[in-house]
Amino acid sequence: MFIIDEIGKMELFSAMFVSMVRDILKCPTSTVITTIPIPKGKPIPFVEEIRNHPQVQVFTVSINVYYRIAVWLK
Repeated sequence: MFIIDEIGKMELFSAMFVSMVRDILKCPTSTVITTIPIPKGKPIPFVEEIRNHPQVQVFTVSINVYYRIAVWLK
């Protein structure tokens, strides 16, 4: 399991970071928990790549779904 605090614009300045995230997502058995920005304004290409990856499930976290996500992650 990999936990990444945030994937946003600033992280894209590191080619090594982007490469490592892509490598992690290539592994069909990897589990990644991260935060990505809600789409608004100009899209961030790498964030959209992650959002649209076939192995990715995106949850919009609010207090209403927080506990369901916690149970799902157990």
